[in-house]
Amino acid sequence: MAIDRDPTLDEQSGVVEIKAGYSDNRLDVDEKGSVTANDPPNPASFVTGQQAVTTAGTPVQMLAQAIAPGCHVLIKAKKANTGAITVGNSSANALNTGTVCFRLAANESLLLEISDLSLIWIDSTVSLEGVEYITEA
Repeated sequence: MAIDRDPTLDEQSGVVEIKAGYSDNRLDVDEKGSVTANDPPNPASFVTGQQAVTTAGTPVQMLAQAIAPGCHVLIKAKKANTGAITVGNSSANALNTGTVCFRLAANESLLLEISDLSLIWIDSTVSLEGVEYITEA
């Protein structure tokens, strides 16, 4: 196993993080020199689903689904979409006419590490279009 020779200092806690190559496995060394292994989560299952925007221009909040610490959710605009999906962290930020939304064309995706799916709001430029998602559980 190759060790990254460029450790990163977590300025907030004063902890040095040593990552092994491209993996999420790491060792944390605190200010007293104690070493702790932080293995990535190993979820037992995953959840998939879909969310549609009934009326274009009216953002909808994704349904509540807890996401384990260290796990991710992949949001993908449906392949059959003809318009854009817009994503934000609030209704106002997801609005399809806004300037702060993140746009997804058909079949494009976005990977997020968040605590709950309901933190995501989506809108669409075409009514009844939407997203698919998958997350570890």
